[in-house]
Amino acid sequence: MNGTVPPSSGYGSGYGYGWQGPPLPTGMSTAAMVLGIISLVLAVSCWGAPLGVITSVVALCLGVGARRRVRRGELGGRGQASSGFVMGIVGLCLSVTVSVLLAVALASASDDPDEPGPGGGSDPDSYDARGVVATRVLNR
Repeated sequence: MNGTVPPSSGYGSGYGYGWQGPPLPTGMSTAAMVLGIISLVLAVSCWGAPLGVITSVVALCLGVGARRRVRRGELGGRGQASSGFVMGIVGLCLSVTVSVLLAVALASASDDPDEPGPGGGSDPDSYDARGVVATRVLNR
């Protein structure tokens, strides 16, 4: 006990078996990637675009959180977290664009009571079944 270090056995410190590698991907980074893929699929489908807005925001949030935790070394799956983040951004842009176009198309196709529809009778050369019946009844 004179302050000297005892001789080692020559096999290292005995605390492990070498480099462990990066941590394995966890649920957060995997969920970000999966929701990013789902948001892209929903964005392309016409009626799924409003739901794609929700899934892409969730994928974006999970991707940001997973990337922060990967940077700190708490999680693995850096590529999955980054892909979920990127697909969340792209899915959000596509979903919002398709949703707005869908809303505009539905609003322009709505029936306006002031505008005559097909067979409305504003053109004298057009056939209007309602006008023909009314004039026949009145002419009797």
